[in-house]
Amino acid sequence: MKLDGAIIGLGVATGVAMGLVTSLVGLTPALEPLIWLAFYAVWLRAMHVRHSPSPLQTAVSASLASGVAVGVVQAALMPWYVASNPWYADYMTGDRLSMGGQVLVQGIGMGMLFGLPVGFMARGLARSRDEA
Repeated sequence: MKLDGAIIGLGVATGVAMGLVTSLVGLTPALEPLIWLAFYAVWLRAMHVRHSPSPLQTAVSASLASGVAVGVVQAALMPWYVASNPWYADYMTGDRLSMGGQVLVQGIGMGMLFGLPVGFMARGLARSRDEA
């Protein structure tokens, strides 16, 4: 199995960008998933154009890397994250270390949750492209 390092790097860059935006600006619960979906669409297009090897594994790896990156950035910027996201106030309890661990675990979980369907879509696109 060979992974596409450029796509995984794109996943890390996405995670850092989203970590910074969510921590320093804040994104409403209605808007944040839409932005993530747009990023995933870009990843799918990039994998398709690049003929990425092992698209399922590459997408899952990129998504996990993105989840780790967003979690690390949010954990590092936790006071700003809390201040920029008042809609999550009910869930923001505990000390900084505890909340940082929560966002890191959430990032990894969401990375896996969304990485799998995106990976299956990428694999399906690759198969249809290769059959054409």
